Order: sequence, then C-alpha cells, then structure tokens
Amino acid sequence: METGFLYDCCIVAVNSGIDPMAAEALKKEIEGYKLPKGMENQGPGYHRVTTLLLSGSIDEAVSDEARSIIFHSRWLVIVCSEKARSSPAMAHLIFFFSQLGRRANILPLLVEGEPFRSFPEPLFEKRTVRWLDEDGRERFATETVEPLAVDIRAESPKASLRLLGHLRVKVIAALIGVPYDALERRHFKRTRRRLVTIAAVLALIFVLAGSFFAYMWLNTERQLDIAVQKAQISKDLFTKICSEYPERFLHIPAAVPVIEDILLDSLEQLKVAESIIFEKLDLGSLLLPDANDDARSLLVKGMLLRYMGKSKEAEPLYEQACMAASYGQAYLDSALLFLRHTSPETWPSGLCILSIREDPAQEYRLSVGDIIVAIDGFRFRSMEQFYIYRDSMDSSETIEITVLHPDGDGLKEKKVRIRVGDLDFMMAEM
Repeated sequence: METGFLYDCCIVAVNSGIDPMAAEALKKEIEGYKLPKGMENQGPGYHRVTTLLLSGSIDEAVSDEARSIIFHSRWLVIVCSEKARSSPAMAHLIFFFSQLGRRANILPLLVEGEPFRSFPEPLFEKRTVRWLDEDGRERFATETVEPLAVDIRAESPKASLRLLGHLRVKVIAALIGVPYDALERRHFKRTRRRLVTIAAVLALIFVLAGSFFAYMWLNTERQLDIAVQKAQISKDLFTKICSEYPERFLHIPAAVPVIEDILLDSLEQLKVAESIIFEKLDLGSLLLPDANDDARSLLVKGMLLRYMGKSKEAEPLYEQACMAASYGQAYLDSALLFLRHTSPETWPSGLCILSIREDPAQEYRLSVGDIIVAIDGFRFRSMEQFYIYRDSMDSSETIEITVLHPDGDGLKEKKVRIRVGDLDFMMAEM
C-alpha cells in the first residue's frame, strides 16, 4: 500500500440530481467488493473511499477541508454531468489535483449528457500533432483529446445506478493498477462458481422439500392435500430460481447477494427493484395473513399486494399492521386513501407522517397523516431509498418534496420546499 494517503479514492460530485446518488452508490460498491482469490494482495488498497459533494461555490473548493481531502487522496473519481461541467468548484479541484502530479489518477464517471457537455474542462487534454505536408514543410495542429471514462448513462437514474454493480470492476482495476480484462475474468469465474453453488443448494433444498412432502403424503390422506399444495408452491418457486435466476444474473456481479436475499424472504426487495421476475411469480397463498405475522410482515404483504394491483385485498393487511404497530387512526385513514386513489406506477411508495413538531408543521404546512411520495423529484420505492437520498445531501440545503394530503375522500397533491435537516419526522411506510 502506498504511504502518505488517507484515502485510496475520493469521489467528487455536484450535490444535485443523480450525481450525489451515483457517488454514494459507487462508494458502497467499492467498499463492499472483495478481490477474487489469488489477487487479494495485488496492488495498493482500494477500500478507503470518501465522497466530496460540492454545492458549486468556488469558496467551497478552496476551503482547507476540501483541499485537504483532495491532497490526501491517491485517486480522484469525478462524477460527470452538465452540472459538474458548469461548476467552478469542480474545475478548481481537478486542477489542484493535477498540480500535485496525479493527473493520471483521475477517473471520470459519466452519469448523463454528451461527453463534451458533461466533462469539466480540465479533464480535456490538449495535444500538439506534428506532420509533414506535400512540400516537406513541418506543420503543427492542436487537438483536444476526450478522457476515457466509465459510462453509466441510461434511460433513467435507476437504470444508471444498476450499471454500477457491473462497472465497479473497471474502477477497482484502475485503483489497484491491474488490467481490467484480468480482473474481469477472475471476477466472472468467481461469480459463475458462486452461482453454480447457489443453484446446487437451491436444487438440494427443493429435493429435501420434495422428500418432506412425500413423507407427509405417506402419513395420512389429510396431509396429502397439504403436501400437494405446498409442494406445488415450492416447485414453482424453486424451479424458477434454479432455472432462470443464474442465467438472468450471470452478467451482474451483484447476483450472489441478490439470490441470497431471495432465499431470506426477499420479495420486498424484488418489489423495490421493480423486478420483472417478481411479476412472473405465482405467489398464491404466500401473501395471506398468518397468525404468526408481526406488524412488519403484515405491512410487507400489503405492499406486495398493492404492487400486484390487488389493493382491495391489501386493505385488511394494512388495518392489521396499523393495529399491531399502534400507528394510529391518521395512518390507517391515509393508508386506505393511498390504496384506493394511487397506483404503484404513479407513486411506488409513500411515507406517512406519524408525528411532527409544531414549528415545522406550521412553517411547511404539514400535518400528521400527510404522505411523502417524492423527494427532489425522485420517486423512491422504499423508506431505505428515501433516507439514502436524504442523507446524501447537506442538512442546510433546501429541496422539494411531493406530498399527498388527505382531503375528504381523496388525496390532494402539493409541493413543499423544505430544509433537509427538517426531514426528521417519525414516519411509516405504506
């Protein structure tokens, strides 16, 4: 490991739009990555990652804190967008890092826009080209060379962030100084081995389940009906997992944790990820309430039913969850309005305000029962996504949230400008 650096990598982004989300997502991808066997001790480290979010002010870039972070970083990853190109602070920090003799250690991450509109000006390299004309006279010309970048542009911010799971290998290969192809081949082999292992485990589970249900069938006629019913559910679900999931996720490095989450009751995660696999599953009685369900289980089942277009069937589950968690009548009333008057395509998820201090309530005209459905235009699909987005911004920054306010037998949509630091209400997902 090279000495003298506090950070292996600093990810710099303008604190607006998809840029901060991409920075935080890449940070987690790098920190959570493990090198394939045989490469653990190859090259310098890469796990020490920090992010630097810029508001755009040039004063911010020349601050002692920002310059100290840049000075103690071995690599610089620049989140590139049109906002980044127009930021004087971004240009200043790139120039400062280059002056330290580390220009070769700058890696652009292109998140949106055309390269010539998104790369900050200091990233372009000016080269003088020399040639001889037909008369033998020496000629010179200056050309602008566009930097090589990791490109995660896609049709939507969500799709762009999904690409990071695959392209993180390119970033890590640069950080540890190994050829990308070499690391990618090792990574692919490791992923394939894990997928084969998981598929084998799932197949074994299915065989054991089949054996168990066969034993039940041999016991009594009554148990036969139960065994057939449960065996069919197991067969359909595990057959899909064994036959489809490994192939579908083979090209995605994050396949292993995704499949492990599925094994640990990951229906909620599939819903949040808007997975097409989820829509193909015949869940049957899996979403019916059970005597052993706690408030969280009831709520997850209700959210999944809403996601499947079965809002009517979801209503009693929300009622039971509200009683079990003591959310109060305001939550239940808002939840029923949310089920009856919204669709998951329009508003994938909502956070109901359970309690709010008097000052924020008066300043922003919010009340208990109001439902937050978007933050800064981002329509989150879970409470976790909401908090990740909120925590990626400075607490003093003012943003816009979209709120559905109960109004008689319906919901009234309104926009509220609010400081990030004030988004600390007690809320429950619906």
